[in-house]
Amino acid sequence: MKNGKRLKRFEKQYLRSLNLNHENWLLSKKTTEFWLIVHKLTGQTKEIPAP
Repeated sequence: MKNGKRLKRFEKQYLRSLNLNHENWLLSKKTTEFWLIVHKLTGQTKEIPAP
């Protein structure tokens, strides 16, 4: 898996709308269908639908 990247402003807003704390997540993979995000502390991955 590639390294997660910091979130941009609109990505932070989208995570807030999904009731996720944007300070705890990094963006690992971004496609038109889904985003793969990685938790900073635990390393847990989560697949969320793209906006």
